Amino acid sequence: MKTQFKKARTRAQIEADPRVEEIWNEGEDGWWAMLRPGWVVATYEVHCIHEYTIEGVCDKLNDYVTPCDCEQSCKTKEVK
Repeated sequence: MKTQFKKARTRAQIEADPRVEEIWNEGEDGWWAMLRPGWVVATYEVHCIHEYTIEGVCDKLNDYVTPCDCEQSCKTKEVK
């Protein structure tokens, strides 16, 4: 899926991406990236990314994050 966003390749680029609210590492449990309201990982219909590597987070962010308008988070929070 093509996006209008520059492809993320590093943690700094993930942090700078306007679709990402925060990113953190939980050691052996891997990396988590919480998406801002209005964005979803379309293949899983979730609002966060979980991968064991930064490369994995970048792949999901670059290829699977799309706009959404679901009731879970997008309509209950102000879109930033």
